[in-house]
Amino acid sequence: MEEARPYTTTRPCKGCGEPMIWAVTPAGSKIPLDAEPVSRTLAGLRPTLYRVEPADAMLGEDKTARAVPLPQDAPEGHLSHFVTCEKRDQFRKGRR
Repeated sequence: MEEARPYTTTRPCKGCGEPMIWAVTPAGSKIPLDAEPVSRTLAGLRPTLYRVEPADAMLGEDKTARAVPLPQDAPEGHLSHFVTCEKRDQFRKGRR
């Protein structure tokens, strides 16, 4: 029997070229995350850090990973790419 491989695909950002992971939040919104986790010390206290849970092919899940918000005392996690991308304004949707 073939072992299932989790889906966590990195893709380069179309703005800055840095690797990122597309994931879905618990609310169902898509979010780009930096591919490499960072420490809470480097991230600071304000931005939310996320744990990436890969989708599982054996469970018939969509290929989009899940982004799970971590508590403020989490030692490390993935930042939203909107925090670190210098070209982020090209991709923000207008607020109504």
